[in-house]
Amino acid sequence: MKTKYYSINGEIKKSNEALISVDDYGLNRGYGIFETIRLKDNKIIQINDHIDRLFRGLSTIKIDFSAINRMNLINDVKKIAKINNITDGLIKIIITKGTPIDNNKILPNIYVTIKEMYDIPKSPVKVIFLNESNYPLVRFNPSFKGINYIGNMMALEDAKADNAFECIFLNDEQNITECSMRNIFFIKDEELITPSLSLGILSGTTRSKIETIAKQNNINCINKIINKSEVNKMDEAFICSSAIGILPCYWDEWKSEYTITKKLQFLLEESLQK
Repeated sequence: MKTKYYSINGEIKKSNEALISVDDYGLNRGYGIFETIRLKDNKIIQINDHIDRLFRGLSTIKIDFSAINRMNLINDVKKIAKINNITDGLIKIIITKGTPIDNNKILPNIYVTIKEMYDIPKSPVKVIFLNESNYPLVRFNPSFKGINYIGNMMALEDAKADNAFECIFLNDEQNITECSMRNIFFIKDEELITPSLSLGILSGTTRSKIETIAKQNNINCINKIINKSEVNKMDEAFICSSAIGILPCYWDEWKSEYTITKKLQFLLEESLQK
């Protein structure tokens, strides 16, 4: 396995020497937060949007970030991208509650890692619908990207076992919330529709970018409650994330031509290159 270089609290470490304390609250109690940032053609995509959400999340889950310098963190991300000589990948920032030190004082630990980008499917991908009550999901409003992803990963494994790329969660009212790793959009009568943030779902950086692009191109975009009973009446559907951008999706007994989805794919890619 190729040796990579990671950053731990600002210090560069070889991946096989990058150690996490067994006393770290992130390991012991799943107490932490993360952001995954796309590196594409040597460009770090939407880094400021990710850092903004990271700091909002730190405030929400009561991690003391007063000693975390924003510019130092951004520079660490850039340094890890450069030193690993990866042009197309995923950079992850993980900040944990930290490790207890003298007088039980706790300072957060900051980890920055990188991996090569995986292959994105060229064709629409299959999704399945799963009841989120069957999985131990962490939901909170305002939402944040906590490192406790047990429920998400269990659901994703179940989706893969059913030959699906992703799952779409349904709450107790059979309303659509989000995917295990991504956000979901539908298109009906040339209107872009995505689940309401009031459901406690994550406000994805790519999700927000798509909404902005849609409005700039006179595509009406609304957030609303979407019931499972409505999905087969939709004209188009796609999932999105920082890693995959926009990816058309389908489910059993439903299909689409993805006309507006393809337009949004192009507009998003064009926007991210600027």
